[in-house]
Amino acid sequence: MAGFSDEKWAYIRSELLDTGRKLFARYGLKKTTISDLTDPVGIANGTFYQFFDSKERLYLEILTREQEAFADRVDDLLADASGPQEGITAYLRLTIEEIETNPLIQQLVVEDDWARLV
Repeated sequence: MAGFSDEKWAYIRSELLDTGRKLFARYGLKKTTISDLTDPVGIANGTFYQFFDSKERLYLEILTREQEAFADRVDDLLADASGPQEGITAYLRLTIEEIETNPLIQQLVVEDDWARLV
């Protein structure tokens, strides 16, 4: 990436993902501004667009990572299940737990960030 070493670029991108996850979980997509995302990372607003096309793209990347982590937990859970009924029950419990405890998912569903993304 122009202006950044590969290491610095990876670091800034990682920081934007971490910062975005925290802010989107707390304030949602609509109330989180580009400045909210860039100020803690120490980059200019315009520099943000070297990493993501929009804050919606950043949000989508964060959600993709959340989904991948959830899928890994489901795979582990199903591997330990003694049969289909136990597997389904464990999957449903894990899904409900994720909705109840993950503030990013709550913003997505309860605060209707999903509609804003679509």
